[in-house]
Amino acid sequence: MANKLKIPLLQSDNNHIAIPETSLEQLQGKLPELLLSFLKEEGEGSYGNKLFIISDPIKFSNEHADSIKRIIEYTFSYEPGIIWGYTAFGTLFMCLDGQIMAYSINYATTYSNSDDDEEGLIEFFNRTMANLLEEEIELYKVMKTQLGALAENEIYGFKKPLLNSEEPIVENAYKVKLIDYLPQLLDQTT
Repeated sequence: MANKLKIPLLQSDNNHIAIPETSLEQLQGKLPELLLSFLKEEGEGSYGNKLFIISDPIKFSNEHADSIKRIIEYTFSYEPGIIWGYTAFGTLFMCLDGQIMAYSINYATTYSNSDDDEEGLIEFFNRTMANLLEEEIELYKVMKTQLGALAENEIYGFKKPLLNSEEPIVENAYKVKLIDYLPQLLDQTT
């Protein structure tokens, strides 16, 4: 049976590899079964020429634990969730206490589901994914033209955090490793 969670609007970059079985075992009971199935089916890889990336949550957490902990604790005032994906602009997709969340590090905005049932989770995931990606697609095209394609683990960052009403300005953007960008943002906001 096909998974009901979808990555809308984007084509796969056909670079997906399986998430190791050891990682999937460690995630058992920590992620909703539906999300775990999705990650098992999709594996690690990207969509839309690296606009959206799915990562092995265990590997990502192990490699970037300190930065992730700092940004999540600053934002939410509690322990970080399990990050399983991110966009080219640093929107982190995570699971925390059974809820799926998307956190925009540039806008300090959080989207989360409050429904515990499967249908609510599916509706939240698919709607949020579509809305966020739709917002980022045009900006991504401009950034890619102006700044070039992203390398492995890079995102387009901004020289200062954006306010919710602010439009991103290409002149204030640069390419940066996601994990280097998180502490830079924190240092600017604290």
